[in-house]
Amino acid sequence: YFNNLPFRLTPDIEITASSYSHEANWHDNLELQLCTDGQGSVMLDEKIIPFSKNDIILINSNVIHHTSTTGIIIYSCLIVDTQFCKSIGIDPISLQFCSKPTSDSLLINFKSLIDTYEDTKDICRTARLNEILIKILIELREHYTLSENAHTAKKRFFDAVKCTIKFI
Repeated sequence: YFNNLPFRLTPDIEITASSYSHEANWHDNLELQLCTDGQGSVMLDEKIIPFSKNDIILINSNVIHHTSTTGIIIYSCLIVDTQFCKSIGIDPISLQFCSKPTSDSLLINFKSLIDTYEDTKDICRTARLNEILIKILIELREHYTLSENAHTAKKRFFDAVKCTIKFI
């Protein structure tokens, strides 16, 4: 958990062609990015996915990723705790989700999560944040799961890449 919440949310990350980190990263947690302005791309392993206003990019567990732009892009980043996902029956390590889910309700829920997160005076803020997050995860599981038990083959590839990067 991140600060007693089952996620870390960083709204309004602004990067430009000259101000972004060129380093890719990976983690067990699911990550969702919502573009709120501008355009760019997200590298997911070997694929480059265009990213513009109101697009959501889903970064699966242990996918090497990097967000970039040739101009300017503003996006919000949601990283969901793996243990929380497992506790509600959605294991992000063994599931593979669609990288660019397109859904009005997913977009509305993501924006609602950001608004609720920023409303620190709401006495039910934590409960509402958990409710919205669970709605997002349920929609991903029900409508955007590409494969189950994706962990085994991916893990072998990923372990080799990690060893190579660490060596370099």
